[in-house]
Amino acid sequence: MRLSWISITFILVLILLVAGVAYFYFAPGASNALRETQVIDDPAVVNEMVLGYVSAPFTNDYNVLRIPGWIDNNSESEIRAATIQIQLMDEDGNKKELIDLTVDDIAPNSRKTFDVNGGTIPGTRTAQIIILELEVYK
Repeated sequence: MRLSWISITFILVLILLVAGVAYFYFAPGASNALRETQVIDDPAVVNEMVLGYVSAPFTNDYNVLRIPGWIDNNSESEIRAATIQIQLMDEDGNKKELIDLTVDDIAPNSRKTFDVNGGTIPGTRTAQIIILELEVYK
């Protein structure tokens, strides 16, 4: 028995449909793509919901500046993304480099760590974290 092109196309579409449904149900976070979100950029509300921290930057064995830190989600809301900036300052406290970062998928009442690659920067730096906005699931 020989299959026609229409039959083969139908079978391929059916396989792709089944694979897509399986991905939607079994891949971590895949179903979140359909959920509505809300952006919160009011500093008072952001500071109520999350706490951010960066430790002292250090230079690794490859002469790359590393900046570890974390974000605590102190709310009952699931955070899809936290948009932050890390301000680097020299020994005298002068503002130098500014690094933008997005920390994704922070569960309610939990902590998400990060480690930023600051590149090759001469001299010693200190760091300060600034949380600009949160995107939360409704």
